Amino acid sequence: MSRASFQTIQDKSIYSIDYSQLEAEEDFTQAIKETNKFREENLKEEHKGKLLMLVDFSGSYVYGNIYKLLKSASEKTLPYLYKQATFGIKGGKKVFLNVYNKISNKPIRAFDTKEQAIEWLLK
Repeated sequence: MSRASFQTIQDKSIYSIDYSQLEAEEDFTQAIKETNKFREENLKEEHKGKLLMLVDFSGSYVYGNIYKLLKSASEKTLPYLYKQATFGIKGGKKVFLNVYNKISNKPIRAFDTKEQAIEWLLK
């Protein structure tokens, strides 16, 4: 199963990242490497400033080095973003998201469900 893909919903392309159900640091690190590779191979100049991005963190744990790797990956995606939504953010992950949003010029909107996140992206 690929952890990164483009989905077409209501004639709009959404760049989807699946970081769900990752608990072990080595599994999360591998998933980030996979999604970084997908980004490098698939995001093109025409995506700059237009990208709708959806990230699933359901059932995952973000801590220490993982936070740093995610921050680095996010910085490389930033020039492409128009809107970014996430879901599956609870507890300590909300603290990390709040810290990221305070220093980012493209905040990430967090939603309770995938459906809510997609609805907001498509507006």
